[in-house]
Amino acid sequence: MGRRFWNLVVIGILQRKILRDPVAGPLHATVFWGFIVLTAGSLEVLVQGVFPSFSYERLLPLELYVVFLLSQEVFAAAVLAAVVVLLWRRLVVRPARLQGDKVHGGDAILVLSLIAALMVTLLGTSALDHVLAPRAAAAFQPLSRLLALPLAGMDAEVGRPIRDFFWWSHALLILGFLNYLPYSKHLHIIVSLPNTFLSNTSGPGPLGAMPKLDLEGERDHYGASDVVHLTWKNLLDGYACTECGRCTAACPAALTGKPLSPRKIVMSVRQRLLEAAPALLGPDDPCALPLLGSDSGVANAPKGRRLLDSYISEEELWACTSCRACVYECPVSIDQLDVINALRQGLVLDEARFPEEVIPTFESLESHGTPWPFPASERGRWAEGLGVPTVAELAARGERPEILFWVGCMGSFDER
Repeated sequence: MGRRFWNLVVIGILQRKILRDPVAGPLHATVFWGFIVLTAGSLEVLVQGVFPSFSYERLLPLELYVVFLLSQEVFAAAVLAAVVVLLWRRLVVRPARLQGDKVHGGDAILVLSLIAALMVTLLGTSALDHVLAPRAAAAFQPLSRLLALPLAGMDAEVGRPIRDFFWWSHALLILGFLNYLPYSKHLHIIVSLPNTFLSNTSGPGPLGAMPKLDLEGERDHYGASDVVHLTWKNLLDGYACTECGRCTAACPAALTGKPLSPRKIVMSVRQRLLEAAPALLGPDDPCALPLLGSDSGVANAPKGRRLLDSYISEEELWACTSCRACVYECPVSIDQLDVINALRQGLVLDEARFPEEVIPTFESLESHGTPWPFPASERGRWAEGLGVPTVAELAARGERPEILFWVGCMGSFDER
């Protein structure tokens, strides 16, 4: 659990992976941290909608209350500035990694616009509060006080309706934003932190180790061909995806023109899950309703579709080199390679579908126990006469080596 909490703090909250990008990283981190801080102010607004006299000023010590006021001002301004730059990047700069794979670009622009509107209405409400009822705490709201200067002397009969407009706009934007999130790719705002905590991509356990596959017992399938064969964590990864494209931008297969995009793999899992939900849960189950939106026709998709072939092709899967660059770069700890490996296992073990180039390797594994056409008994022949002891020889003498040289199949059989 200690390692999981460490990942949650360092990767999830401190945004270590996000900050690898020197431009977009600080911008996104600012918005994320701003949401954490500004949530306290949003709660105050929502409670005031039911109990108008409610205020943190009545609950908190003065020292803590002024810290709260200052934090709301600073982060509202920082988030607004970051959102403006992010919108400019989306609409004008249009970075390559944010294009393609049918990403929800319009959704991102809408959400960024909603965030900007939230910040504007928050600052507008605070500024008019200063105009209508000046108070000593205004010293800790420098931006609102600055915005209030041009409005000084405004008649209360004029200012009160304007202030109420800003307040109600802010409250309705909060509620509207919360209701829209489940229908948006920005559901990752809620899912990303739990996903980071539950992920093993940065530990605990050995990194990159495939789980042992039991080939002896009887089972319906050994790999995956649809979402029902994937793990719950694979499905959660689909909802955690931010569609940022960092995985695809780092993928050597994608960079060399191969038909593979790790981002598309994860997005395909999410879209196929949305498509299959009514059939899995029943059309009357409210949990079967699409939460993230879907392409037209998905709800009435023809039968016989599945994740493999209908969404992800063989060519995409075999283009993967298993280098884990996508896993390393993902800012929300998604394991794209786990899905790719599961689908490749399904292709080979369940459907006997694989490229012709690997047939000699499979035949050698079956007949010799190695990927090369040489018997396993000759693996150690390269070391004859070199005085290099094997682990078995040391174990027989009750010794333990300080350094282990793992030769591998190629080094064992290739004389070069």
